[in-house]
Amino acid sequence: MYNHDLHVSDEFAEQFPTIKHLLRQEELLRRFDLHDKTAKKNKALFLRLGIAALLFGFSALVGIILEIFVPAVGGQLPKWVVVVIETTAIVAIAIVLFDRFITCSKSHYLLACFARERLRHWQFQMFLDGNLVSMGDHAAQASIINTRLKNFDQSHQHLQGSSADYMHRPASPENLLHPYTPYSDVTVANEVFAALKTIRFEHQSQFAKGKGRDAAAPHHIGLSEHYHWSETFARLSLVGAVSIAVIQLVLMCLQTKEMETEFHNAHSALTACALLLVAVSATARAYRTGLTLPEELESYEDYASHVEMLRTRLESADNARKQELLKELELEAERELQRFIRMKSKATFLA
Repeated sequence: MYNHDLHVSDEFAEQFPTIKHLLRQEELLRRFDLHDKTAKKNKALFLRLGIAALLFGFSALVGIILEIFVPAVGGQLPKWVVVVIETTAIVAIAIVLFDRFITCSKSHYLLACFARERLRHWQFQMFLDGNLVSMGDHAAQASIINTRLKNFDQSHQHLQGSSADYMHRPASPENLLHPYTPYSDVTVANEVFAALKTIRFEHQSQFAKGKGRDAAAPHHIGLSEHYHWSETFARLSLVGAVSIAVIQLVLMCLQTKEMETEFHNAHSALTACALLLVAVSATARAYRTGLTLPEELESYEDYASHVEMLRTRLESADNARKQELLKELELEAERELQRFIRMKSKATFLA
């Protein structure tokens, strides 16, 4: 489960009795889950609409090729086939003209992702405030946390504006969501960094690595598989179209007057095949653009590499250095969110 860094189990939290009440905050989780549900719903809608647009567009192109090819060789398409082709073409044109539905679903998806991930940032950046986390008075601590969460909510009431502002400011220590203060209680610090080693450092590393291959979901195709298959289809179909052009040139050189009709039919068939392969190539590349490949795969690989470097350094660091490494991780997580939103905002299946 991707969000088990926030939805920590009771068994895990019990290992850290001093901070277990901070590892799982129900009110924050309630808001987080609402944004997560919205993000998943709109992501699925964006992908379905985008892929539907590709399929209708591809089908319309195939129909046009048939309408050109069949009469050219003396044939005639059945009336019902012509009706299907024209209907498909009308639907494809309508999707292009009314693509705002696809754009809106993408916008809602990205805004929900922004709100969800900022809540995740808020939760883990809280552990940069050693004074707050070390407070023995849990009632006073809860009051401070609730006040900060309300202030966070107030600043994120208008997600469109909050997201735009976030995207135009650099990820820096001055812009973190909680103050950076050292830990005075060694016991608390030990528990914090032991817990975060698992649910923050290791989780982020595993998540970023897993996105490329969907290691946690063996029945699904990972980003790397999407990339390689779509690239293979795009390249092979384009090579096939070029090869057909070469074959046509050879046939033209071999053409004789006695076989003019046969050569004409062969030429028409090869032209139709070449156009079909070009359509396949264009569709595969549009599919990649909609999924932001290979940019997303490269982004996760870079992020995983950086997080893994920080996680390795954590092993031999003292508590003060571990807090610095946590700050570096949180800043990198903010930069990754900015990269993700900037990249996905360019996603389109209608390129």
